[in-house]
Amino acid sequence: MNKLKTFIVAFVSLMASTAFAQTIAPTEKYIQIEAGKQAPVTFEVINETDVKPALAEFFLYLPEGITVAYDDDEEDYIYEKVSSMLIKSHSVTVTQRADSSWYIMVKNESGKEFKATSGEYLTLTLEAASTFHGTEEARMTDIHLVKLDTSKFQSETENSFYITTETVGIDAINADGTNEPVYNTAGQRVRHMGKGLFIQNGKKVVKK
Repeated sequence: MNKLKTFIVAFVSLMASTAFAQTIAPTEKYIQIEAGKQAPVTFEVINETDVKPALAEFFLYLPEGITVAYDDDEEDYIYEKVSSMLIKSHSVTVTQRADSSWYIMVKNESGKEFKATSGEYLTLTLEAASTFHGTEEARMTDIHLVKLDTSKFQSETENSFYITTETVGIDAINADGTNEPVYNTAGQRVRHMGKGLFIQNGKKVVKK
């Protein structure tokens, strides 16, 4: 009986955590970049609660040959804050760690919240080495959204996207059921389809 109760509690907890997605994700699953060139990747807060985050952070592991672009004149990494989510006083921290991963954090020193609960909030510029070619996975780990009272809330600890030098074509388009929910390959519901691979009405949709 105790084992059954434990299983029921664990199952209910799992369903609760998957029913509401609070995470940070790229708006596009595939980021196309030319060797030796730069390309933007935009991140969004996906939050199905009415709580506005006051801080957003994650670690970013880029494939070999890909870095966050650096501006020598500004002496900082290249990024852009999205004004629909952030106010001017929100600061962005981009730091390369000893293990070659990147720590990405957005916060306000006064603890002010984001303007909205969900939406695009940050664009990073990536740079590919002249030798980079093909399609490689980039991973996001330790994804945290933090409330004003400094407590963390999120249901995802890892996410991923792909960086490619190849053109992503349309494999299949579902002409029916356009009002059906759309999910990314991580199983997260998305509000709109940018570029990348999605699942709608049980079928694969690749947008370019």
